[in-house]
Amino acid sequence: MTLTFDLGGNALYFDNGLKTYYTLSNGDHVTLQNENQVATGTTNSFTGTNAAGTAQSTIYYASAGIFGTSGSTPTGASLTYKNVVQDLRTITSWANAGMAFSTMGMQVQFSGQNLLYYNYDSAYYLDFMQGNGFIVLDGKTQILGGDKSFNSSLVNATQSGSTNATGGIDVAVGAELDINWSSTNQKGYFYISNGKPGTTAVTDFHIRNNGTLNMTLSGATSNTTSIFGANTISGPITYAFGPNSNTMITASGLFNMSATSGSFTTSVGSDANFTYNAGASTIFTGTLGSSDKFTINSANNVRFNTTLSTSTSIFGTDSTIMPINLQLDPSDVFGTGFSINGYNSSGTSVLSATTTTGAYNVLGTFHSSLSDLSKLTGNKVPTSTEITTYQSAAQLEFVKMNAELAFNQIPTDSSMIFNSVIQGSLANGIIPRVAGTASNMSFGITDTYGSPSFSVQATVTNSTLPSTMSFVWGSVSTPTTNLTLGTSASTIFNSNSSGVSSDGAGNFALTFANNSGLLIQSNSSRVSPGTYTAQINWTLVSGIQ
Repeated sequence: MTLTFDLGGNALYFDNGLKTYYTLSNGDHVTLQNENQVATGTTNSFTGTNAAGTAQSTIYYASAGIFGTSGSTPTGASLTYKNVVQDLRTITSWANAGMAFSTMGMQVQFSGQNLLYYNYDSAYYLDFMQGNGFIVLDGKTQILGGDKSFNSSLVNATQSGSTNATGGIDVAVGAELDINWSSTNQKGYFYISNGKPGTTAVTDFHIRNNGTLNMTLSGATSNTTSIFGANTISGPITYAFGPNSNTMITASGLFNMSATSGSFTTSVGSDANFTYNAGASTIFTGTLGSSDKFTINSANNVRFNTTLSTSTSIFGTDSTIMPINLQLDPSDVFGTGFSINGYNSSGTSVLSATTTTGAYNVLGTFHSSLSDLSKLTGNKVPTSTEITTYQSAAQLEFVKMNAELAFNQIPTDSSMIFNSVIQGSLANGIIPRVAGTASNMSFGITDTYGSPSFSVQATVTNSTLPSTMSFVWGSVSTPTTNLTLGTSASTIFNSNSSGVSSDGAGNFALTFANNSGLLIQSNSSRVSPGTYTAQINWTLVSGIQ
């Protein structure tokens, strides 16, 4: 069955704060859309008048989850919130219950613009969700507020009966999910446990972001070691931050490897940006498993921030804490490697990678341990002293280096001056540039692709030369092989040309003396004295032309 509740900008209220009103069954597809509910009081209930105006009763802003699931996890079912506002931030007393979702065995889908703002502050055991997390299909969804009550959670990740189910967060391409949730609870923000009679914990957990995810889980005082609470997931924990995604997570214990008896794997995809703020905690906690991995795969920027003042690595040692695998995606034609920067707890640089400093343009496995020096390859591998600096850094940043093809020097105007006195017959003669200290034409090119290959082309525009004079490229000594230049592009040299030098770090140079390079070909019997000008345009092209 497909059912849509369109409230047309109105609010939905309830006659019972402890009741679930609609139970989803197999194949049900339910959408709640266009709700605008804004609380004004400090409690979950108020006195209202019925539609006929004949009686008054107690009305509730929130029930125990409008929609719920039955004794078994529904298959092929979906629950979607579309353009829903439930702004209950003023409510601070929830003695009459009230929970956003009671959807064991299901992830709730969001579409459009959604705001769910709940402030739980009572002794009542309230979870924002008893269910399996969120899927953001499109638009922007905000989940804001906090849970200051005892023994509660943002998501009590449970399922109905014994059916296996996955808990987690999914954000689609182009979508955004903002979670800002504070808590002093004892369970953990994502509590993997039996949340109520007849339910079991989810068997695995994931965060899959292909859009924008901003998640701040702050203030937990009684369970700071993990966002998952005290229990262990039997299946894997998987974090996948997809290509071009943007992720900012502030929470303690995000990478608690002891939260699962299965694998704990993380990947940050091509051109993605990922920042994790761990506060006064190391990045990785728990015990490293044989199948646990953290892979940076052509990501633009990955940064780990702590507020620690420590002389040991925020990652720990090789034998117990996760190494970072640095690799390039096969489809990445620009990436060349990664540079690693270190900062103190205030974000001040303590080691910035350069061609001569730190870990610059490297691939392989990084771990801030002296034994890992041999596991990195690239332009600049860190020294033992630099590894020690990384070990004491409170924050570490991995920045992808992209291949570059650009001029770093082109000939100056002063190197392209002609001042010749023509005497006698110089039919088809070659006129060199003015000799002197500034007469050399110098090209500098940076090409940091894996296999450097480039060409330089020249065109002549805005020329006032008479038709019997032309610019050529070549040498005074070999006029028959000179190349006539005009408004169409002509290749004057490439990366394989004679005389091109390289420093081995992607920098190439070529210099032409005054009697080579740009020259003028003249037929003196038909040339009038005068001053002439022209514009020479240089174009750098990838590949041999």
